[in-house]
Amino acid sequence: MQILDFLNTNEDIKKLFNVYKNEFIESFKRIKRSEKKKKLAIKKNSQIIFIKWFYSTLIDNTYFSPANIFNRIIYENFGDEIAVIPNIVPIFIENEIRDFKIEYRVFTIDKNPIFDDIRFLQRYFLGKRFELNKLDLRAMEEDIQDNIFVKDDYYLFQIFNIASYFNAFSYEDIGKKVFITGNDFDVEFFNDSKSYSEIINFWIPIAAEAFERFLGNLNPYSSSYLKKYIKNKTMLQKLLDKTLAALNINKDEFVNYALGIDKDEAKNYYDSYFIVSAYLVKYFVIPLSYFLPILQPCYISKVNFDFIFNDAEIILKEGYSSYDILNDPFMIYDLSYFGNKIITRKDKSRLQDVFDAPVNIDEILRTKDEIYNNPELHDFWQNIDPKELEELIKLLDEKVEDMVVEEKPKRKLHKEGNVIHLFNNKK
Repeated sequence: MQILDFLNTNEDIKKLFNVYKNEFIESFKRIKRSEKKKKLAIKKNSQIIFIKWFYSTLIDNTYFSPANIFNRIIYENFGDEIAVIPNIVPIFIENEIRDFKIEYRVFTIDKNPIFDDIRFLQRYFLGKRFELNKLDLRAMEEDIQDNIFVKDDYYLFQIFNIASYFNAFSYEDIGKKVFITGNDFDVEFFNDSKSYSEIINFWIPIAAEAFERFLGNLNPYSSSYLKKYIKNKTMLQKLLDKTLAALNINKDEFVNYALGIDKDEAKNYYDSYFIVSAYLVKYFVIPLSYFLPILQPCYISKVNFDFIFNDAEIILKEGYSSYDILNDPFMIYDLSYFGNKIITRKDKSRLQDVFDAPVNIDEILRTKDEIYNNPELHDFWQNIDPKELEELIKLLDEKVEDMVVEEKPKRKLHKEGNVIHLFNNKK
């Protein structure tokens, strides 16, 4: 079966994405008709909102994110030489949602679909000449956004730089001005398995330069440091500890400041931590996960659409980056199956995927509904300490051992940092 036919007909994928559609609509219906700016903000940031949901767990404190589930389904059916990035686009008519459209971008070892965007951008410039300093990427984005996969000016900026790297453009100096035009050259020549590493090696220094501009000589996030942490699964907080050390901030004091316990205004430079967190997500994690499926991030808190819609409105009003929606230090990431094929990790530690048996979407969604439809259980699940949860699981196991059943499920406990994985394997 062809991959796109599979994606469009697989019942588990339909069930998974129906969660997004239903929760999105449920929250959107609570917005008043008069709140037109909020609806506009949601429309403008719909892909960023989807990205946050896609990489956020469906059940707090677990790895059961739609991305982990979706990618596991792809892996079970097609192996590790194919990766798929989805996007669910809400269709608005007169500021109301009428339907959703699902888009897929398919990556293979020998074909990198980022070149589809590069070629389109190349054709946009072909036969034309623009003064580089007067080039308006936002206006360009409005002209071409229907033809590129990620529909925002930051992605366009990244693709523009990559297109230049792969000789899609020519630059001409005339006096003090620089002009750009599209080359009549087939960039597909570069589209092979090596292109992934070339793009990574091109993007990482851009990220390092962003940290250098903000942190100056204190910057710990060099290109070599970031490259090291592509292969090493970690929590974003671990990378952010470097910021605390660089700024000579005591971690306990920072926690008190972040929680509002310590309100010393002299410590407002502590806010640099949150800016660096936003930079790590925008310049490092997202380009290597949603633009290229090398990393597989997972936010360990479930998405609240009401909160995200409010954030989208504030971002539109204040002119902040839409990627601020994605800023959350409580994220863990690892190589994806596809990423591990491209950049093989030397050690044999297991990937982030926690499924020891074929993924059971019905069981995950049933557990999700049991927790979030029961206020007491929901509150318990959100606030339980990981050690207390482990003790609870052991107690449940002991009770199962005392029960007379035909077939006892093997309940496994997986721990990564402060994340608890709880699920059944039934032979």
